[in-house]
Amino acid sequence: MNEASPIDAATGPAGLRVVPVGFGDPARRALGEFVAAAKARDPLAPVTVVVPSNYTGLALRRALAADLHGRPSSAGSGLAALETITLAGLAERLAGASLQAAGRLPLSGLMTAAAVRSALRDRPGRLAPVAGHHQTAEALRGAYAELRDLSAGQLARLRAASERARSVVDICERVRGALQGHWYDEIDLLVEATRLVEQHGESGGSGGGSAAASVLDGLGLTAVYLPRRLSQSAAGLLRAFGEEAVRRGAADTAPAGTPAGGVEVFTYLDLPSASRG
Repeated sequence: MNEASPIDAATGPAGLRVVPVGFGDPARRALGEFVAAAKARDPLAPVTVVVPSNYTGLALRRALAADLHGRPSSAGSGLAALETITLAGLAERLAGASLQAAGRLPLSGLMTAAAVRSALRDRPGRLAPVAGHHQTAEALRGAYAELRDLSAGQLARLRAASERARSVVDICERVRGALQGHWYDEIDLLVEATRLVEQHGESGGSGGGSAAASVLDGLGLTAVYLPRRLSQSAAGLLRAFGEEAVRRGAADTAPAGTPAGGVEVFTYLDLPSASRG
């Protein structure tokens, strides 16, 4: 259901520069060169690498620290001040405190399943003939997860497709209404993190001692390593990171060919530009 990620294949206003790489060793070598250039002047310069999984992050750290794909710095083969983190983990670090301060807690799969069953039981619509089957609730739970990232306009177009689609969208929207006041999920984290990053940029970086400002100030040069197909919310956060990184500026430490303070995206995927409508 999700549209293509809104990332341009060249450096633009968003401050994202897509770097096509080969699968396996070529990708790791390209990242190693980025890290080495970022730490050429100061081995302790902070560098953040957004990875698709925690396992990937662990493997990358081991490879770079062991000097398998290029020495990270002229000071030796050790590796310091390099953080690997998933985009969801970074969003949690940025926005978790803000959402919890509003009285919301992390959403569990059990809570989602209960909300789906309740909405299906109350008003099943065209799904009434199969409302009592456990697989109906499971399918709706999967549909809710898939539709969760869509905009109001996209949901409206889907609702108009058929009566069955209307019933599915209506149930998913009632599930969302039941959960959003007290719980938050990954999409909430991504959206709130995007808002906080943009707010930090609009304030000129004078975010004070907020948790988000502290996280952003400690990122250093940032790269995104082999992203999987991104949700619209995830792509929006990356775009906000790019704009914020350009605002911070790092012309004196930026690797050659990298926009000052921008974000490099190392990928073998085609990430065409698209907007969320």
